[in-house]
Amino acid sequence: MELNDQDVRRMNRVLRHRLRNWATGIQNAISLMAKELDDRLAPQEKEYFPLILNECHDLQRLTDRMSLLFDDTPSGGDGSLAEILDVAISHVQANVPTLNIDLSMAPGLEKAVIAGRAWMLVAFEEIVRNAAEAKVGGRIVVIGELDAQSGLILHITDEGAGIAADQADNVFLPFFTTRPRHLGLGLAIARRGLNQIGGMIVINRSASGSCMDLIVPVDSDPQTNGRFGMIPCLNTNPQGPL
Repeated sequence: MELNDQDVRRMNRVLRHRLRNWATGIQNAISLMAKELDDRLAPQEKEYFPLILNECHDLQRLTDRMSLLFDDTPSGGDGSLAEILDVAISHVQANVPTLNIDLSMAPGLEKAVIAGRAWMLVAFEEIVRNAAEAKVGGRIVVIGELDAQSGLILHITDEGAGIAADQADNVFLPFFTTRPRHLGLGLAIARRGLNQIGGMIVINRSASGSCMDLIVPVDSDPQTNGRFGMIPCLNTNPQGPL
C-alpha cells in the first residue's frame, strides 16, 4: 500500500506527539528522582540529572522543528527585516555563543516590511544556524540588497567546507545530511519557509564555504503597499513544497 501526503502528515503528528510525551515523562521522573535523592548523592552523581534533562529538551525541540516541515504555522503578520534578523540571530547565538556574523544591508533595506514574518524568521534562522555549524567560530557574512526584478535578496556566506556539486540537489531534502549527529532538517525547513511566502533559496558557488541566496519577491498587490513576500493566507498550497 502506498502512502499519500495526508498519511505521512498524520503519522508525523502521531510520532511527534508520542516523542513529546515520552520526553515529558522522562523529565518528570528525573526531576522527582533528583528531589528524592538530593541528600543521598555525591555532587558528581547529581551532574547526570541535568544531562538527561537537556537530552529531553533537545528531543522536544526536534518535534517542534519537524512540525515546520509538515504542519501549517501562524503567519505572525508582518515584520520589519531588521527585527526578523535580530530575533533570528539571537536565537542562534543562544545555542552557538561563538557566532561571528557580519551584516551589511543596502540603505533603508532593514526597514523593509516582510509579509509572513514567522516563515521568514524560520527560514533565515535555519540558514544562519546551518552556516554557523558549517565551521564553528567561522565568520558568516550576510549582505542584503534590493533587485529590481527579483526583490529582496539576502546573500549568506559561511567559511565551511562548501557544498559539493553532486550534493546540491539533495541538501534541501528532509533528513539528508553529510554531518555526523545531524538530522538534515534545517535546509528543508528553510526552503519550505521561503516557499510559503513566495520566495526561494538558491545555492551560489563561493571561493570558500557556501553561499545561500534567500530571495523574496515584492508583493505586486497595490493594497499591500509593496511589502516583500506573498500574504501566506493566499498560498493555494498550505502544505508547501518540500
